[in-house]
Amino acid sequence: MLDNCSPKKKIKLDNMTSAQPAVNIECCSGATGPLMKYRLQELMKAYHYQIATGCGSSDCTTNDCRSNKDFTPLDEPASWELCKKLSRDGFRKTSGEPTPVYHFCPRLHIPYQWLIHDIIKLDVLRNRKQADKVLYHDTINCAFSSPISLAHSFTTANLLNDNPTAEDMGLDVPDLKEAFAFIFEDTEAAVVLDQALQTLVAKLEKGVNTDELASLRTFMIVFLFPKLNERKRQTTVLVPLLRATCALPKTKQQQLVKWATSVDVDLAAGLATWTKAKQPPLATSFNLTSYHTFEAGSKENQELYHSTITRVFAHPPNLFHSFLRPSLNLLSDFATTEESNLDLDAVRKTYKLLLSDEKSAAVLTKAIEKLAKSLAEDDAEYFHDTWQVRSILIAFEFPPLDESQHQGTLLAPLLRSVCQLPPLAKKALSHWWSLFDKDHFERVALHVVQNFITIQLSIAQYVEKHIAEAVITLSLLYDANRRGFTEIEEGLINYKEFYNDGVNHHVNLKNDFARWSAARKQGADPTADYWKKFCFINYPFLLDPATKAEVLKYDANQQRHDNFLQHLMQGSVSFLVLEIDRHNLIQSALMELDLKRDFIKNPLRVKFQGEDGIDEGGVQKEFFQLTIKELFDAQFGMFTYNEQTHLHWFNPHALESETEFRLVGLVFGLAIYNSVILEIRFPLAVYKKMLGQPVGLKDLYHLDEAMYKGLVALLEFDEEKEGVTVEETFERTFVVESEAYGAKVVTPLKENGENIVLTKDNRQEYVDLYVKYTLEESIAKQFDAFNAGFQVVAGGDVLQMFCAEELELLICGSPELDFHSMEKECKYDGFKEGEQYIKDFWDIVHNEFTHEDRKGLLKFSTGSDRVPIKGLKDMLFVIIKNGDDSDRLPTAHTCFNYLLLPRYDSKDKLKQKLLAAVNNCTGFGLK
Repeated sequence: MLDNCSPKKKIKLDNMTSAQPAVNIECCSGATGPLMKYRLQELMKAYHYQIATGCGSSDCTTNDCRSNKDFTPLDEPASWELCKKLSRDGFRKTSGEPTPVYHFCPRLHIPYQWLIHDIIKLDVLRNRKQADKVLYHDTINCAFSSPISLAHSFTTANLLNDNPTAEDMGLDVPDLKEAFAFIFEDTEAAVVLDQALQTLVAKLEKGVNTDELASLRTFMIVFLFPKLNERKRQTTVLVPLLRATCALPKTKQQQLVKWATSVDVDLAAGLATWTKAKQPPLATSFNLTSYHTFEAGSKENQELYHSTITRVFAHPPNLFHSFLRPSLNLLSDFATTEESNLDLDAVRKTYKLLLSDEKSAAVLTKAIEKLAKSLAEDDAEYFHDTWQVRSILIAFEFPPLDESQHQGTLLAPLLRSVCQLPPLAKKALSHWWSLFDKDHFERVALHVVQNFITIQLSIAQYVEKHIAEAVITLSLLYDANRRGFTEIEEGLINYKEFYNDGVNHHVNLKNDFARWSAARKQGADPTADYWKKFCFINYPFLLDPATKAEVLKYDANQQRHDNFLQHLMQGSVSFLVLEIDRHNLIQSALMELDLKRDFIKNPLRVKFQGEDGIDEGGVQKEFFQLTIKELFDAQFGMFTYNEQTHLHWFNPHALESETEFRLVGLVFGLAIYNSVILEIRFPLAVYKKMLGQPVGLKDLYHLDEAMYKGLVALLEFDEEKEGVTVEETFERTFVVESEAYGAKVVTPLKENGENIVLTKDNRQEYVDLYVKYTLEESIAKQFDAFNAGFQVVAGGDVLQMFCAEELELLICGSPELDFHSMEKECKYDGFKEGEQYIKDFWDIVHNEFTHEDRKGLLKFSTGSDRVPIKGLKDMLFVIIKNGDDSDRLPTAHTCFNYLLLPRYDSKDKLKQKLLAAVNNCTGFGLK
């Protein structure tokens, strides 16, 4: 039996130094029963190897080592007899007799400290449990509270023969897990284990490290503790363990990560996060259930409660740690930004409860003020990006945040703290806001931040730093609103809710544009210094379409000015003058634009050949109307027209060259550049493509509603429910069928598409290919030419400020005719506002005219039946008296939006003459 205890291989003697003095060890200190027997058995193995074989060093000076030249060699029986004596001497220790001293050679790398610690094996635990509960608990405490004991209790290495290295974790993981499970079968033993682990991690945090490698294995054992992440152990065990881990050298941390990976423990992400931190969370946390106990108790209890509120809500680590979800894994979940892992419902309930009492509300408010100040200053030693973001998220849930008295002391510092976050932290905050429900998101975005901007602008009338910080914060909320949605009209709240009245009505956008333009020319990064480089134009979601149109106008005027100076220096003309042949409209327009392409961005003037008249705006309006009418005429074949939706689309089979489509784009660009509304409508997909935005299935709805519904039905078709297959129901292959000039055209959606049957498995691919073909591939040549012409005139950074809906409104105007707003802003010359004749005029317009009649009146008076982007309320409209009663029809100066109206002698005659005029208003009648 003793032969089986002898080492199987000799100790490696690499890197041995010169002779070392022998080490005296008390071999069995404090050990009894099965534990002592186990330790003595291991000790006998080591001692037998030493006296029988030796360390191999010729200059060894250890008395009991075979390699010592003064040592008297022993035969095998004598060697084992000496080992037995060691065993007997060890047991004698328990009876109070003196313990003899034995010499162990340090060259054998025997872990001496291990020999005097309590080594725990599973069978030892079982024996202890059966024998004596107190002794069982004491054994657990002795082993699990000591780094060396714990490490060597579950090692797989031969501690006697091997020189342990960091390459192998050397832990018996199954045995370790079984030991944990065994202990947790007993509730009292589990408590002892928790206390022992608390003592252990405290030692690790203080740097108790008598055996570096064993200590590192101890870290790994605690990380493998299956109940480590339970809430009650996070502050008592896990957080101190993380602090101790963060204090380790990087090489040791990397070794831990390597070991963890080998046993499928995700330690890398969490360790990286906590290593960046200056100090993990404090232990102070808020317990909502203690509220009534404190409030109902003595004054001392109330003071304790209020001081707890302050300690928690005034300090970021305490605050976020108080509201972490119980299931949060601090090692992995905390490192991720996919979710905040905050129990925000608990946050809101806590705020509500604390604010219901006047005293606690006052304490809470002061604590939040202190929190906001510390977050804004960003100088606390415990700051870490991830904590700061979570604390900011909680602070924004404070209900009184939108009250005016708190905007300076609470909200302004919070807004500053948001701006000081690094980019990744800002992204995390935006993402977490995107996970809010509509009501809570709306409160933060509109009632808190948006309202703050509006109020502060109305007070200051100019840009201050806290306003800029609010705008930057609102930009994160705007991104959050759009996150996960592909359409601009989709989101937690409507995108129009982000239009800010204060910005659109109180800010001098002309000066803002000048700063923005100057910064662009200098190549400044607007994010480098958010205050010095701040411009509202960098945040276009704030600007309504009318304001964006103004910005576009500023940009156009600046480009015109630059072109004017350039051409002035060259001695050339300063206007783009198009001389158009009314009888050969398209060709003459193409020729003129080609000849004068260098002046394309100069102010536009149009002159019809053979006609008198000076273009003050009306002539160019007619030019655009006639050009668009001819280019979009169905007989021309460039575009198709949907009678139901009243929308045009590019004809995939158009015979016209790309030149004509480029002309259409030029006309659209010139219209925008010269503030002319076009009487044409495209599906929204066209405007999205003009802005370089992707299009998809939803965009097919406006182009072909029936096809859209058919494709949706295909994707949602349930074969089991319907009892038939997709093949049997739809009977399609991967082709698109269309008609071109009376002939059927079949186009494969992919190679060999005509032979690929549509099935349940490939239907998504079919829909994707069909949509791509319809909205992109089939009209690529036509649209690319059109878009090239448009971008020549109107392309640029300012255009990218518009969303597709706003661009459509800019080009085509609004179809909503608000003549009541027009009446309120109308000016009069020769008439008096409020006189009966004027009352009769507006009564006819509002109550007797049809919708088409009102459109006709608008077109007759202004040259277009579309409402400008700012609406009729912002359009100058003047009614001028043009003589007394006569048979003359009303006339108009469309350049200036003047309506010349004789004073007819009756209301009926006024209506008759107005209708006659609006129904016969084509051209200017100038010869």
